[in-house]
Amino acid sequence: MSPTPLVPPRPIPEPLAWPGSGNLSIWLLAASVLLVVLVAARYSRRSRRQNAMLPRTLGHSTPLGPTAILIDRAERAREVLVGRFGPSWVSRTTEEIAASADVGKALNPENTDRLIALLRAADRAKFAVAEISAEDLAFYSEDWLNSVLAELAGATTSRNGKWSEPTSGPSARSNTAKSSERKA
Repeated sequence: MSPTPLVPPRPIPEPLAWPGSGNLSIWLLAASVLLVVLVAARYSRRSRRQNAMLPRTLGHSTPLGPTAILIDRAERAREVLVGRFGPSWVSRTTEEIAASADVGKALNPENTDRLIALLRAADRAKFAVAEISAEDLAFYSEDWLNSVLAELAGATTSRNGKWSEPTSGPSARSNTAKSSERKA
């Protein structure tokens, strides 16, 4: 018997498709788009529900209590400290601010002590839920705070008692405008 030569198999001219599967890719694309839309809708509904559970901010017609006013004044003081000494001051605690020599160089000793006391009182009000009395709030008056913030920002007084504009940071005018907006 003579050996038969090996013949390679006949190539398939085109792949055979399953019957009726021509629209499969369209169905997969539609299903994936539908899945993305459903996930996005669920996420937005959940975030709206969580935002609805957050307390609403006080409107302009609602008067703020002494505690909220004191905390607001301390936050404004921290913003000016950050503007004066740089972004690393955002994360500083009140104790770190008190230990820093930079504040002592920028303010006179009485205002430095009073500013640190303001920050500590605000910390007690925020974290220990201590109530602030109207007398305590009067000690940290708006006028005193504006003069300290202007001093921190680098402004100086002239002989007629008017503030000159600081070379950098917020001006006394902008601080006064912010405080009047908050009062309104």
